[in-house]
Amino acid sequence: MKKYIIFYILFFICFGLKAQWSTQIQGNGNATVSTNTAFILGADESGPSLINGISTTVSEDITISFDWSYSTNDIAESALFDPFIYSLNGIVGYITGFGKLESGSFTKKLKNGDVLFLGIDNTDGCCGGSQVSITNLKLGPEQNTTILGLTRNGKKTTDSSIQVNTYGKIGSGKTVIETGKVN
Repeated sequence: MKKYIIFYILFFICFGLKAQWSTQIQGNGNATVSTNTAFILGADESGPSLINGISTTVSEDITISFDWSYSTNDIAESALFDPFIYSLNGIVGYITGFGKLESGSFTKKLKNGDVLFLGIDNTDGCCGGSQVSITNLKLGPEQNTTILGLTRNGKKTTDSSIQVNTYGKIGSGKTVIETGKVN
């Protein structure tokens, strides 16, 4: 039985807060991460259930968001055998569906101490590799989604509404609701 070595490489990156990323490489393939991008090449022909990817442990409540583009060369022509996954504190979720070429956006709220992993799981150990490019990678403080009210002079009020007219001017008596529509 072949023995596989897992390599961990630490990268220190600034995303508005300091994030410590590590890469996990099992078998062949690789993973890299920079300020706002990452690239993961899944293992192939190295044995089943090898996972390549990047991970971080967060030190405050934050939101991660990124855009991604995935492709597979697996003979099944499906992400089924080499899915793009995330793991939050050891609980795995799938980002890809079953397509050969997929893309999308990902956003997840994280709490202080959460461990997040993004990677490709080579479940079949053969038959063609997969890769994912991650762009617009952002880790940032939790954003308050409540709209604070404004007075005519632009100062914040203590309520959670903004009085606007249909042209966006302050003071008409119409309220912007949470979805951004005017009542």
